[in-house]
Amino acid sequence: MNKCGTNAGYQKHCVDKTEKCQPCKKAHSDYIVSYYLKNSKKLRSNRKEKYYLNQEKEINYIRQWRLKNPKHNSIYQKKYRKLNPESKRGSERRRRAKKFENGFELYKESQVLEVYGNNCHICLKPIDLSAPRQPGLDGWEMGLHIDHLIPLSKGGPDTISNVRPSHGSCNVKKHSRILSL
Repeated sequence: MNKCGTNAGYQKHCVDKTEKCQPCKKAHSDYIVSYYLKNSKKLRSNRKEKYYLNQEKEINYIRQWRLKNPKHNSIYQKKYRKLNPESKRGSERRRRAKKFENGFELYKESQVLEVYGNNCHICLKPIDLSAPRQPGLDGWEMGLHIDHLIPLSKGGPDTISNVRPSHGSCNVKKHSRILSL
């Protein structure tokens, strides 16, 4: 009975220690994908449980893997930063707040917009949320920047009560001054 082209055929190749044929590899790959789709919640909870039971060991394993595979880690980090620009900006703000020992709290830019609206707190005009945010790109002047009322360099904390939405150009012009309200 020829089982090639099925997951059972793949298993037979493993038991017999023979080279796996392409149809068996494809069938096994399809089986793995469908298994993960059907059992994703259970597998995720098992992974989390394993991580928390062996947290120190898992962290050390990850650190060792990163040291052994710097190229893969670099590719992963670049992809993550590209897909999560808000996360990168938030971690940069927290890093600066720690450097100045000002204190910080976790918040997202969407929360700032929810609390304070999407008008620039300096010129009171609406912010173009689709505009680029990086200086030098066309239209960045009207893009969203998160401005600290009391700048981090002057002792202000990185908290939602100390930040407001602003235009890129307004924020750059303000620099590290404290505006009188």
